Amino acid sequence: MATILWRKIILTKIIKYSFLFFVLFSSIEVLGQNYTIQLAPGEALFQALNDKCKANILVNGKHFENIYVNDLGHPYFVQDEFKKGWTVLHGVKFEDISLKYNIWDQTLLIQQNKNVSNTASFIPPFDFISEFNIDGRYFKKEVLGDSEERFYEVIYQGEITCLCSWDKLRSESDHKVSFVAYKFSEQKAKFYLVTGDDYQIIKGKKTLIKKYPEYKKQISQYIDEQGIKFYKLNGLELKKLLTFCEQLKGEK
Repeated sequence: MATILWRKIILTKIIKYSFLFFVLFSSIEVLGQNYTIQLAPGEALFQALNDKCKANILVNGKHFENIYVNDLGHPYFVQDEFKKGWTVLHGVKFEDISLKYNIWDQTLLIQQNKNVSNTASFIPPFDFISEFNIDGRYFKKEVLGDSEERFYEVIYQGEITCLCSWDKLRSESDHKVSFVAYKFSEQKAKFYLVTGDDYQIIKGKKTLIKKYPEYKKQISQYIDEQGIKFYKLNGLELKKLLTFCEQLKGEK
């Protein structure tokens, strides 16, 4: 009897302190902020933590303030409007979200729809983001040579990779008389051929021929037939050209 009684006492204490442990640690710190997890009946604790953490990873960042409101032009990729896409933050993929890519300062702007009439925009820390896709265009973070880490659009991936950096300049403008104002240039592209740690800026036909010297004649003929002008080269033309080059290698 004494043994049974002691077992009941010990079991009661275990339940009591387990409950206290749960209450204390159901309020956890996620990315520097405190969030309380409320479990639905029968819901697993770790699933609840995972769902809550994921939701707060997405909205973690500084709120957007439009410092460009008086500027001529805008700093964004293609258009000054949100486009559907996805991004990976801290290794977690978030799909079907609205994005803007600021190519001038290399930030990603995410729109959070709280309800139909209430939206907020925020900028996740640069270090959180590994890749994103906006309106069907895929970008990933890379470091080329001694340059700073930034986002590059992936134009082609095969034995050789083609990346594109997009840039805009912001300079002072005199379109506002009462205060200093700024204007943005048109966006400009720079294309790179990347093999392992080696990369070359695509400056013309010679850059391609150096990579595929045995196919100089065929590549030159293709470029002439397609009317490709390297001073106004676009990603679609380059993707087709590199696909052609890789096919030549495959036929060898």
